[in-house]
Amino acid sequence: IAERTTFNDLSLLKNALRTDVVSSTAANKLQNGATVLDDISVSGVSLKNANAGTYSFTTGTVEDITGQLSRASSKYFGTVGADNTQTATLTTSSVVTLTGVFEAGDTISVTTSAGATTYTVIAEDLTLNGDGTGGTVTGGSSYALNHIATKVAAAIEATDASSVQSVSGGVISITTGSVTAASATNRSADQRDITIAADDIAEGNRITLSIAGKDYTVVAGSESSVGSIATALQGMISHDYASGAGSSVTAASGVIHLDWDGLSTAEVS
Repeated sequence: IAERTTFNDLSLLKNALRTDVVSSTAANKLQNGATVLDDISVSGVSLKNANAGTYSFTTGTVEDITGQLSRASSKYFGTVGADNTQTATLTTSSVVTLTGVFEAGDTISVTTSAGATTYTVIAEDLTLNGDGTGGTVTGGSSYALNHIATKVAAAIEATDASSVQSVSGGVISITTGSVTAASATNRSADQRDITIAADDIAEGNRITLSIAGKDYTVVAGSESSVGSIATALQGMISHDYASGAGSSVTAASGVIHLDWDGLSTAEVS
C-alpha cells in the first residue's frame, strides 16, 4: 500500500537531462541543438551568473517501504464476511472461548453481571504483534485469537472492574458466575477500514490503495499528515463509489472507514 518515490520520478525529460551544462566539452553537454529525447531538442539555452563547477539533475527510484504499517483491514471480496466461522462461547459460567476465523469488523459481545460489552475486531488484531507490525496473521491463528481475547477482556474490565482473572490464547477466564452470555457476529458487507500510518508518509512516499484492480494514489508532501492523506484517498474513491451514510475519515488516526455501495463486488487491498 505504500512505496518510497520522488517527485516527478517518471518524468522522461527530467531523466534525460545530462550533467554537463553548455561550457563543457562533453559530447552530451546541454547546449543549443542538443537532443535530450527523440524529437525534443534544446534551443535558446544560456548560462548566466552561474558558479563554476558541475551541475546535475538526479532522480530517485521506486521501492517498497520496509516494514510499512499502512494497511487495509483485510482483503475483501464483498460477501458478508468471507468467513463466518467465528464464535464466542460461554463454556462455563466463568470462561468465554473464542474459536473460528475472525475478520476485521466482526464483533464479540459478552454480558456480565455489570452489563453488556461489545468489541469490534480491527486490522491491528490480525497482525503478529497486535499493533499493526510483524506482518499479517490469519484470523484463526493463536496470535489473532489472543490479541482479540485480550481486547475483549479489557472491554469487560472497563465495565466490570477486577472481573477478568486471565487471558490465554482465545480463552478469557472471568470471576465465577459473573458471565451470563457471549456471542460473535459476522461483519457487515460493504464496510472496510483503511489505516494510513505516520511512519509511511515521509515526503515523497507514495501511498496507493487498490480497489477492484484500480489504484488510488497520493504522494506525501512535506506538510502531509495521516489525516490529509486519508482524506485525499477518500475523495478519489468517492468518484467511483456511492458513499454510504457510515463513510468517514478519522483524521487524527488516519483511518478511512469505507461504507460504500459497490464495495460488495470490489477487492480492497
